[in-house]
Amino acid sequence: MFDCGAADPARHDLAWYLPSRQAVINDPWFILVAIPAVTFLGLAKGGFAGIGMAATPLMALTVPPLQAAAILLPILMVQDVISVAHGAAGTSR
Repeated sequence: MFDCGAADPARHDLAWYLPSRQAVINDPWFILVAIPAVTFLGLAKGGFAGIGMAATPLMALTVPPLQAAAILLPILMVQDVISVAHGAAGTSR
């Protein structure tokens, strides 16, 4: 059976559940790969269709694919918010 630490009555915290603190990604290969990947995402948002598909696999060369997607998702969300704000500013009712 899966032991989640509940058998030890002295453990009243969630330390058994929470993941260990991850270090900041400071690998130079990650930085060298992440910059073109984010640039490809920006170009894809700007209209160069298809080039954005290379961003996640490119970053997956240096970090696990799920982590690469988790890093890129907030960037995509911020790009969408900026695009909507820019588009709304240029329209009139």
